[in-house]
Amino acid sequence: MGTICILQKKHLTNYENCMININIFIRKHNNYVSSGFLGREYIGKNE
Repeated sequence: MGTICILQKKHLTNYENCMININIFIRKHNNYVSSGFLGREYIGKNE
């Protein structure tokens, strides 16, 4: 997932879209994990 962002970074719009997709993934993931533990772990790796 992070690798795709790095490969697309030369195209700013694709990179931004990739980051938006990751943020949506994190939000969905946090909704499934009520404790939020795994969600915080993902956010820490992507920030």
